[in-house]
Amino acid sequence: MGEETKPKAGESGGRLLSLDVFRGATIAAMILVNNAGDWKHVFPPLSHAEWHGCTFTDLIFPFFLFIMGVAMTFSFGRRLSEPGGRVALLNQIGRRTLWLFALGFGLNVVTFFALRVKHWDHLRILGVLQRIGLCYGMASLIALQFRTAGRAVWAGALLIGYYLAMKWVPAPGVPEPGHGILAQTRQPGQLDRHELLGRHCYEIDEKTGWMHDPEGLLSTLPALATTLSGMLAGAWIRRKDIENSLKVSGLFAAGGVLLVLAWIWQIDFPFNKNIWTRRTFFSRVAGRASR
Repeated sequence: MGEETKPKAGESGGRLLSLDVFRGATIAAMILVNNAGDWKHVFPPLSHAEWHGCTFTDLIFPFFLFIMGVAMTFSFGRRLSEPGGRVALLNQIGRRTLWLFALGFGLNVVTFFALRVKHWDHLRILGVLQRIGLCYGMASLIALQFRTAGRAVWAGALLIGYYLAMKWVPAPGVPEPGHGILAQTRQPGQLDRHELLGRHCYEIDEKTGWMHDPEGLLSTLPALATTLSGMLAGAWIRRKDIENSLKVSGLFAAGGVLLVLAWIWQIDFPFNKNIWTRRTFFSRVAGRASR
């Protein structure tokens, strides 16, 4: 067993126990919020925020992306140390990205036929698994080309770039940039339905013609930043020159600083999980069926 996979404090058999616990708790939370009751009597923390704001439920999908980023740091370090590791890793990245996207799209196809949707242009292309696949593939390529500092720059640039695009770049149907909430709420959906996805969106209002996909392509940019933040945390945890107690303190300190910065930023750019993502398509279908 190579040095990278030897059990250490907090690890067992080369696995990071804290990450396994976090992953298990997140899966349990996902099951809970997707089966939170009859959808008429649900505790507020177990429902998504209707618009601006954040609940416990809104954090679950970002947790998965963060966990994936941490795990990628450990697995990539081991794979790259093996003979021919870079080529083999690139092949693995390509396969996993395609499989995740194909599996998510396949579930959409099954749902399409199960609901007996009449028009093929209503078949949804994107989704939760597709977003995970896209984030995995793009974060992997960034990780192979850049070290920790470069990944941090990428994460910051993605968030700032998304903010500037949402704040100042006019979207189809929005007459001028800089309209604050108007531009922020319309632009991702406008870009997806007019330029990229057409009617292949998650939600379609036949009366107004408005369509929306919470896992659309533009809003994948901040999701990618979430994955990269997990990779940064993983790189910090993997360091051998720092004691575990200092690693924990560092993670708490970084989290606290980012929370304060996010709280300040949301004054101008409100936290809106509905633009970034919502519950999975299947949970929405199950919720409607149980009503």
